[in-house]
Amino acid sequence: MEKRLLAGACLFAAILAACGGGGGDAPADAKTSTEPTSTVAPAEFATRATRQGDERVYEIVERYSDNATLTYTRRMVQTMLNADRSGERQTFDDNNTLLQSLRYDAQGIRSVTYYPSGFTCSPNVVLNSFPDTLRIGQAIENKYTDSCSNGYAFNTEEAATVAAAEQIDVRGITYKAVKETATVSIERTAPGENFKYAVSESIWIDPVLGLTVKETVNFSYPVPPAGTYLVASTRSLVNYVNK
Repeated sequence: MEKRLLAGACLFAAILAACGGGGGDAPADAKTSTEPTSTVAPAEFATRATRQGDERVYEIVERYSDNATLTYTRRMVQTMLNADRSGERQTFDDNNTLLQSLRYDAQGIRSVTYYPSGFTCSPNVVLNSFPDTLRIGQAIENKYTDSCSNGYAFNTEEAATVAAAEQIDVRGITYKAVKETATVSIERTAPGENFKYAVSESIWIDPVLGLTVKETVNFSYPVPPAGTYLVASTRSLVNYVNK
């Protein structure tokens, strides 16, 4: 199964404007997700292992406090995968411009670098993650600080659960998916700044394909930010390449 960031480890990118705007076209040889998925056991799901060269293209729709929306796409490529399961996954926009590089060792995520600014954020502990075989009721928790080279830090507490097996329709395709839910609280700090927000996240994973097919994220703020701010986002699979 692909390494993935829970909301706590990816949302600061949106807050720092590292993920917004633009889009990502599908690679020319990408398969659309029309292949039938296998029926899996009702309580245990072995997920396909990620391979070097795997690609995913997602449409992302963001909704803001003034009801405006922003729609764009992103292409994610597994650019490196080693025998010890360390590797790198990169994210590109529709101009094939590198936006993000996630690097991890055999124990998990070690750093995320954002472009074009080039700042890097790293958690202060090894993050817990779900195993390749998912079971209904599995739960993980993380409490950590992401320290960033631009002076920001993100104190994060998150709890995630494998909630259910359910079918979900995404862009006209029905997937037999496993649903994970997560709640995340985040405190962003910098010299002279302290800002808190919370996230409620749902993720649907097709275990046969070994990828996320849909994700919904809702934001809440103890004190709403000044001006227009992000309140929700949805990420939907457009197409993929499985090597």
